[in-house]
Amino acid sequence: AVPSGSRVIMENIGGDAPFGGDFGGDLAPDDFFPNRQTDRVMAFDVVVPLSGVPDDFDPDDIDHYDGNTADAVGTREVALFEGKDEFGRLQPLLGTKVGGDWKAIAWHSPTTEKPILGETEYWDIYNFTGDAHPVHLHLVNFQVMGRRSITFASDDGDPGQPVLQHNGTFGVAPTVTDVVTGGVVPLGPEDGYAENAPRDMVTALPEQVTRVKVTFDKAGRYVWHCHILSHEDHEMMRVLEVVEAEEQVEVKGSRGRAK
Repeated sequence: AVPSGSRVIMENIGGDAPFGGDFGGDLAPDDFFPNRQTDRVMAFDVVVPLSGVPDDFDPDDIDHYDGNTADAVGTREVALFEGKDEFGRLQPLLGTKVGGDWKAIAWHSPTTEKPILGETEYWDIYNFTGDAHPVHLHLVNFQVMGRRSITFASDDGDPGQPVLQHNGTFGVAPTVTDVVTGGVVPLGPEDGYAENAPRDMVTALPEQVTRVKVTFDKAGRYVWHCHILSHEDHEMMRVLEVVEAEEQVEVKGSRGRAK
């Protein structure tokens, strides 16, 4: 029990700058803003003494998470891009692998992620940007399976690949080729303690592919997106439609056999 008169502070052990995967003592000086305030998230002041309630909590009594034990039917390869809209403004985008090519796709374009109700898939999230992105899938819990480093060639959007905008004009996103998967990257601080639990969001770090294992147990149209507000609004969000087996429309190259 925390004694009366104590203050418990919830802290952010990451930096102030765009997240690069480091925590605590691993942070560099340029990860912090002057007069940092963002590390103190919330304070709990304990003002009432414990009375009449036995302090017999045992954390070992909590059911531990043993992971998603379902067999995955395949691997879906999706990607994160940073392009430009028709006005030349930064436009974060989601995408997928279609026919062997990595395609950046805006929000309004036809749905490419159509898992079958009741099935379990691996999602490999390739980050082709220079930033970390918290990727959120609606209405599911998933297990973070691991991360691997990646290398790839990119034309940085010059000439890039065209991206259809909502008004019929075109923006541009980098053309990505020669993607090679490398070694295992630790999940996070202290062997990924923050990710060894059911999740609905995972931070995809630059130059990495992050694998999650998802069971789609609710039919319907949902979304998956980056949880940075300006990113999900413009246009790092896509429809995710969980369909009955007879409704499934395969997107060539977007889902293969489990690896």
